[in-house]
Amino acid sequence: MLNEVACISGSTNIVVRSTKATGLFVAVDTSILVEGGEGGSFVANPMPITSSLVSSSQALGVAIADDAVNQLLGGLWAAGSLDASLPIDAVGPIAALLDDSIATLDIRASLPPTMTTVGSGLEVSLGDLIITGRDAAGAEVQAFALSLRTTLVAGPTGDNRLVLTTTTPTVFAQVLAQSDVVENPLDA
Repeated sequence: MLNEVACISGSTNIVVRSTKATGLFVAVDTSILVEGGEGGSFVANPMPITSSLVSSSQALGVAIADDAVNQLLGGLWAAGSLDASLPIDAVGPIAALLDDSIATLDIRASLPPTMTTVGSGLEVSLGDLIITGRDAAGAEVQAFALSLRTTLVAGPTGDNRLVLTTTTPTVFAQVLAQSDVVENPLDA
């Protein structure tokens, strides 16, 4: 189930500045609240909202602060929206790495994901995803901690569509537990 995202209108500030030389500059500073995710933590990287953020744009420039995205991700994390339980046949080739007795994978985010600006891209970090493989009776068979980091870059395609590309992710994995029924245990 997805949570409804609502802006807190009482904390929204709008700045409008217009000159003949520079055109129109509108800045909106707001807070984002996810229903059920009150108190969700996020990494803050405060910076002033100035026209220099979009100065190289031509007809229209839009800048979204990474703090806004991190507020949203922190709220989604606190509301449990990033947690999932998947049947093993829904995880594709990853199932080949796991024990044959696993019927479902439970995924729980221990930390909220974060985004930070890096050059012309956006670095996405997912830390401590706890992945638990369970058999048909619900007993834990294998458990792993997984963290990853990658960079997203937006750019146009040849036919003027916007496309997001990622760099090769850096992935860290650690085996947390394996039950005695595991036929081919993974190294810890």
